Order: sequence, then structure tokens, then C-alpha cells
Amino acid sequence: MVVFFDETFKNPLSFFNIYYMFSGTGSNESILNLAIRSFDFTFSLRRQKVTILEARKVNFILENILTVSFWFAVLRVTTLLIWASLAAAISIKSNTINIAIDGIMLVATLVGVIVSGYLNNLILAVFLAIIFGISLVCLLSYFSLKLNTNIFIGGIALNMFASGVTISILYLTTHDNAVSSSLKSLTVPSWNIHIIKDLPVVGSILSGHNALTYFAFVGIVFYYILLYCTKLGLHIIAVGENPEAVKSVGISVFRTKFLALILGGFFTSLGGIFLSMGYLSFL
Repeated sequence: MVVFFDETFKNPLSFFNIYYMFSGTGSNESILNLAIRSFDFTFSLRRQKVTILEARKVNFILENILTVSFWFAVLRVTTLLIWASLAAAISIKSNTINIAIDGIMLVATLVGVIVSGYLNNLILAVFLAIIFGISLVCLLSYFSLKLNTNIFIGGIALNMFASGVTISILYLTTHDNAVSSSLKSLTVPSWNIHIIKDLPVVGSILSGHNALTYFAFVGIVFYYILLYCTKLGLHIIAVGENPEAVKSVGISVFRTKFLALILGGFFTSLGGIFLSMGYLSFL
């Protein structure tokens, strides 16, 4: 009987088969009605189960989304994406696709951790991380703009180089593979905005973030003003759209693209600093 009902619920046609074998005298009409009722009963049970599961999923999602901690975490995670997006956007505007953002960020992350951990100086760590990040951009600019190599190949090579060298240096300094927890590095401080700190809900979401989170949103405004309200920004846009026309009026295409890549390296380095000295400090 257990097997009989289990099979019935799994496949309604099995009830039809069993009934047909053991009845022998049942009419085709009664067998068909029995199969239809079995189908309806089984599908109604399945619909009820699906409805209950969907309701539980919706409740679970709403309970987690409609919380202060969730939106606080959204802003914290968005910081890294903003810095990387700014770097990519300004390079694309100049028609130089910089795909080495990952590698530059890795190097800036490592330099920030090592300098702050060994020298115990936050400002120096941030400064050197930016310098190393911009140095890698200069290397990429030299190969792609001066030697006319393919910038995609140069970016891939730079990413592979950064991935290997960061792991090697980290192992030499900490004797751990891809882990810097043994280094007591400093962290970029978090800021409490006193104006909105005591506001209900909004204050808990917007206040208490890392300083680089607020600088990231300031960076968006800076990017817009630089690109659309300054001579350099207009040159970057013009070079990206028509470099021959820009060259005909005496504007250096090499210099403009180089400066765009440098600015992208600056944004990327700040993202790397946040990754190791801001974001991971929450974990």
C-alpha cells in the first residue's frame, strides 16, 4: 500500500495502470475519469507547494533587503565598483581601453598593506600605493602609445605580471599564500557624519562609512566636472571621438591619452587601497 500511494503521487498514470490491471472489468470511461481526478489532485498539491515556497522566498528576500545593515553593505561594496568604473570610463572616453585595472588594483592593494604594516604610516602607505599604481599605468602607456603595441595584449600581460608578483611578494613578506592577515596593517578611518548621524534609518545607512566611500562619491562629481567643464576633459572627449581632427588643431593626442590613463590609474589605486585598508577591515 505504501508503494501504491507513493507511485500514485509521483506519477498519476501509475494509478491508472494499477487500477486497470487489478480491476479487469472497469469500463474505459470510469478509468479515464479516475485518471483525470488523479491528475487534478496531484497538480493541485504541487501548485500549493510551489506557492508556499515562493511566498517563503519573497518573505526571506524582503526581510533581508528592508534592513539598515543591507543598504549599509550596499554602499560599502559599491565603493570599489565606483573607483574601477571611474577608471574605465575616463580611459574609454579617450578611446584607450585599459583592461589592466585588475592588475593595477592588486599592486596598489599590496603596497598599501605592506607599507602600512611595516612602517606604520597610513599617509605614506596611501601615497606609495598611488605612486605604484600610476607607475604601472605609465608602463602600459609607454608600450601602447609610444611603441604602438596592442593595448589589450599589454593589459593582459600587466594583469598576469601583477597577479604573479603580488603573490610572490606577499609570500616573501608574510610566508602565507595569498593571505596578509599576519601583517598588522593600518586601515583608512571611518567617518561619522554628525549632521545625519542621528536621523532615523538614513543616518544609520549613510553615516559611519570608510573615508574612501565618501571620496568615491565625490570622485563622481569630480569626474563630471573634469570631463565636461574643463579644457582637458574636452580634449579627452575629442581625442576619443576624432583624433585626426584634434591633431589638426595642434592638440597632442599622445599627451591627452596619457593623462587620461594616468587619471584612470589614480582612481584604480584608490580602489585598491580601499580593498585592503577599508573593505577588508569590516570582515
